[in-house]
Amino acid sequence: NASDKNKDGSLSPAEQQQAIQSLKKDREKSRQAREFQRQDSNKDKKVSRKEMHAHLLTLFKFMDTDNNGEISLNEFRVQSVKVMFDSRFN
Repeated sequence: NASDKNKDGSLSPAEQQQAIQSLKKDREKSRQAREFQRQDSNKDKKVSRKEMHAHLLTLFKFMDTDNNGEISLNEFRVQSVKVMFDSRFN
């Protein structure tokens, strides 16, 4: 196992913690890459102002549940939790 740094056949608490931190970093890098690819709609490996604006407008419309052109604190709180599970933003 690559996480067993001292090759003693078991993972010490420190080795376990390092393995967990490594997995978290890998997961975050993967999430960032997916988000970048989602926003790069023309697939030129850059996110333009137009692409970013389109993404933010989609997010704003998702958050503004009563469609009044504003996001209340309640809408923000409720929709912030939901946005974590919506494939358009994750």
